[in-house]
Amino acid sequence: LTLARADEAGDSTDHATSGPLPAASLTDLVSGCCLEFDAVAYERGCSIESELSPAVTARVRPADYQKVVRTLLDNATKYARPGSVVRVRLVRDARRSRLEVSNHGDVISPEELEHLFDRFYRTDRARQRTSEGGFGLGLAIAKALIESVGGSISATSTERNGTTFTVLL
Repeated sequence: LTLARADEAGDSTDHATSGPLPAASLTDLVSGCCLEFDAVAYERGCSIESELSPAVTARVRPADYQKVVRTLLDNATKYARPGSVVRVRLVRDARRSRLEVSNHGDVISPEELEHLFDRFYRTDRARQRTSEGGFGLGLAIAKALIESVGGSISATSTERNGTTFTVLL
């Protein structure tokens, strides 16, 4: 339903009725999500460390931004190597906010990176974990929500640096 609404909003030419979104504290939203996922990370054999700049704000729907952060934290803790750290960093980058969620796990190939945000796409490693696997919609929803407010989301993955998802608003 979220994707259908995003598609409908993207096709709409009447944006005047919705008006501008109020500024929300991304620092508070990300901090809350990190606290929420501490126990999940522990159960999955990893931990979460956050570096959050104070007073980072953006014009977003708080519930939508939280959904994006939760998706990234869920994936990061699910696919992190046991005993590793999931790092969450939120900073003001010039006039934009930059959220980075990183983990060390299996490297995602360049071919798979190209499709990570496609609907129903799941990497080979996600298919192997059928008990923890989803439907391949989380990252597609995250992308739609971020793009609906003029932002972008991307991913990189290397053996040395791990996998990092970056959200710019």
